[in-house]
Amino acid sequence: MGILSSIWKKKTSHLSIGELGEKAVIREMKRMGFEVLRVNYAVHKVGEIDIIARDGSCLCFVEVKTRKNIQFSRPGEAVNREKQKKLWKTSRAFIRELGNPKIRFRFDVAEVHYKNRFSCKIMYLSNAFNVQMINRKQPKYRDY
Repeated sequence: MGILSSIWKKKTSHLSIGELGEKAVIREMKRMGFEVLRVNYAVHKVGEIDIIARDGSCLCFVEVKTRKNIQFSRPGEAVNREKQKKLWKTSRAFIRELGNPKIRFRFDVAEVHYKNRFSCKIMYLSNAFNVQMINRKQPKYRDY
């Protein structure tokens, strides 16, 4: 029973740090003038978008990455090509729910360096990637 409880604590600790990061980003986005529309929008077997917001007339799909330690890499580096594809597919589902309006949209990434319960640093990357970047063919490398 001790092993299971330690695994459970680690898992819930990880989730709570992610949730704290999302809440901090939502506060910051509201301060910046965004209107938060949805949080943790999910489509079964497709993906999840942490925050959907409106910045003026632009719809923003926001991925939040929270880390305690940023010594070796930035949190946003975890939003790789595969994650970007999932975000794109999930965003299309959301736009379909709206009735497929002709609307400007973008993909943002919020990096959160969580220091403690009272302190975190947020780096908000507006238009971090776009559909053309996702669909661009990757170069093929040869072995020499």
